[in-house]
Amino acid sequence: MDPLEKEKEKQIVPSTKYNLSVFDENFHMDIETTLEIKEPIGIHSVKFNYNDQYVAAGYRDGYVRIFNMMTKKIVCELNCNEENENQTLVQVMKWRPKMEGRTNNILMSACRDTIYEWHTPSRKIVYKKTFPDNTIFSMDYSNDGNDYALGFKDFSIRVYDGVKKVEKLKLGGHDNHKVTGHMSKIYAIKYHKDNPKILLSGGWDGNVLIWDLNTESPINIINGPMISGEGLDMNCFGEILTASWRKDSPLQLWDYETLQLKNDIEWNFKEKEDVKASTQLYCCKFSNDFGKYIFAGGSQVNAVKVFDWNGRGLATIDQLSHAPVALDSSNDVTKNEQLLAIGGGEGAIRVFKFSSTNPDF
Repeated sequence: MDPLEKEKEKQIVPSTKYNLSVFDENFHMDIETTLEIKEPIGIHSVKFNYNDQYVAAGYRDGYVRIFNMMTKKIVCELNCNEENENQTLVQVMKWRPKMEGRTNNILMSACRDTIYEWHTPSRKIVYKKTFPDNTIFSMDYSNDGNDYALGFKDFSIRVYDGVKKVEKLKLGGHDNHKVTGHMSKIYAIKYHKDNPKILLSGGWDGNVLIWDLNTESPINIINGPMISGEGLDMNCFGEILTASWRKDSPLQLWDYETLQLKNDIEWNFKEKEDVKASTQLYCCKFSNDFGKYIFAGGSQVNAVKVFDWNGRGLATIDQLSHAPVALDSSNDVTKNEQLLAIGGGEGAIRVFKFSSTNPDF
């Protein structure tokens, strides 16, 4: 038995409040499962591991809870509060990419001013670092897993060697006047898909910066996106996806080479939707199968929507009781049916399965 399964199982209480609408006869979507703890606590981050065997959720009570996707049960709880006097929250999480010769199922979580790297099968902390008088809002691993980057409240980005755990460089920050950087909190960081020396970042200052880690300075800037969560992604075709917490133009697709807006994706694709009551977005993501699908979700009108790569609306998950602030899609793209997990203020993880019979997909 997998070591994660040795954890005492806890009964999951199902929830049913949501509405799913599909608008393309070739696209199929349905609920797979709802994962919920007995006393609902808001969720800030949701992540599948490399083979989709587990889905991890970071909660406002400072716990990371990991669910087995086969049994639909909690198999592991990781506590960020053990050494903290005050209850913290799990702001963001990332599974380390699967690497040959390296231990798998390593999960990094940011709990206010501290990062933890957990070996989830044993539930042991393998690394911990605290940043006094600061808060970590974003993180990402390079695709090769060798480095990771953290985005902070003090407007800085710090890049670390993932093996040696040493800081390699610091970008920007309100105490650094040598380089141009962000002028507000950094809520999203994303490594370039093919080049680990290129990093994208965005936050409250309305800019997406593209950093060259060799020169330790931004080489390009996209003006406009107001990012308030994990609202930044990039696919292998050089397209940048941004989600903004605003009513107008919340979901946009940009060209990496030209920095030009490729598509201002129309959020309200249902005829009966009220444009005045638009969803203001927290999160967005390309699917892992070369970005065939686009997912995004947010508040005001609490909804998650699915689009194809051209920005054509395929499905809506709405009438949620709280805002969906986190989402992730499955990593094993060899399966015909893929998975989409969403989480938010209501404390439930809803996992949907989806597929397409469209030959173009």
